[in-house]
Amino acid sequence: MALDPQRAPPPARRVVAIGAPAGMVKASTGYGYARMQRHSAALTRSLTGAGHPFDVGRAPRRHRVLDRTLLEAVRREPATVVDAFQRLFAANPGDRVLGFLDEATAIGQELALIRTVPAAPFVRAAGRLLDPRHRPRPRVSAGDAP
Repeated sequence: MALDPQRAPPPARRVVAIGAPAGMVKASTGYGYARMQRHSAALTRSLTGAGHPFDVGRAPRRHRVLDRTLLEAVRREPATVVDAFQRLFAANPGDRVLGFLDEATAIGQELALIRTVPAAPFVRAAGRLLDPRHRPRPRVSAGDAP
């Protein structure tokens, strides 16, 4: 397969991160194999279709939101999250839960799974994430100070 030089990416974008450096390891689970496989397939489609590897799109925002909410709940209320995971696995088939954790489910499936866990710790976590007082502030290095 020869790349069309007319469709080549600009020189500044010649390096494509893959795997963990590309953010394919899921923060809440540490799991990345399936995400890496999907990303590699998207890179291949982009190379063959667009002539460059940069037309890969992004994962649905809802997955990032769910991941951040889970991490916030784990950080602030770890005991309640243990209970939530026990209930999640007790109330649902394992393959369905693993599909959810691997971001391979549709919204309806995700809502059905979410309904099997106690909502309170996750609602509180989402509230904290939405509250501007709890958002991380950008770090300023000594060289950036006025």
